Amino acid sequence: MRCTLHPDAPAFLEVSQGWLERDRVVNNVVATNVVMRLGGPLPGEDPPLLLTVTAPEGDLVGAAIRTPPRSLLLPDVPAEVALAIADFVARMRTTGVPVAELPGVVGPVAGAEQFAARWSALTGTVSRVEMWQRAFRLDRVRPPVGVPGRFRLATPSDLDLCFGWMGDFQHEALPGQHRTRRELTARSIADGRMGLWEDGDRPVSMVGRSVPAFGVIRIGPVYTPPQLRGRGYGSAATAEISRRALESGATACTLNTDLANPTSNAIYQRIGYYPVADAVSVLFDPPAT
Repeated sequence: MRCTLHPDAPAFLEVSQGWLERDRVVNNVVATNVVMRLGGPLPGEDPPLLLTVTAPEGDLVGAAIRTPPRSLLLPDVPAEVALAIADFVARMRTTGVPVAELPGVVGPVAGAEQFAARWSALTGTVSRVEMWQRAFRLDRVRPPVGVPGRFRLATPSDLDLCFGWMGDFQHEALPGQHRTRRELTARSIADGRMGLWEDGDRPVSMVGRSVPAFGVIRIGPVYTPPQLRGRGYGSAATAEISRRALESGATACTLNTDLANPTSNAIYQRIGYYPVADAVSVLFDPPAT
């Protein structure tokens, strides 16, 4: 198999779009991250690592991306493709490409586990599962009833609140992951991709969404402060931003959950989301001394 690096997101997408579109939901995390960077790297970000894999006969069989300093993102690839990607990226560690401190890998279970095992064998790092995840899809919303309050899009005056809640969400749900920068939260607000549920004119829950990729919009993050949970605010906010995404022309919505959180897995299914695939986030720790 041959791995090829691409200089930017448009060049990567030109080669990989047809392959990624084979499963627009399972491959959505990779697709939306690429679409967001079609105009170049995001503010304060190093150029992404964008690679595709072709079989000896020339057919595209896989892809992967990394937006440093975050983990490598894998779409749905066969085990042998995941191994080829690990071998290729490991060889790049001596070329000056910023992969030496690769913190982890995220993707559908089979490919991510194979990549992690090979990476640890090649680099001496120790793999550990950070989170078992499940991808859900929604085609029609079943909004919850009886939740007090209303939904509105966030405005620039909400930046401090939303950025603070983003930090709280990441600290709680993704403690090992790189923190989102303030300017990226501001961009989500400016693009109309961040919403708030208000009860009595007080924001009580936050929900975001991705840019569309091949007609699919990913919902998240969803965050309600601990003292306000159990009242349906997060469910109502998720249902409304999902409804608006579908009304805007999206063919489906998707979101990813932590399988260790049975509450979130249940509430999303009550508003119309159904499971489609499992994924895993694996982190790489330095070898024990």
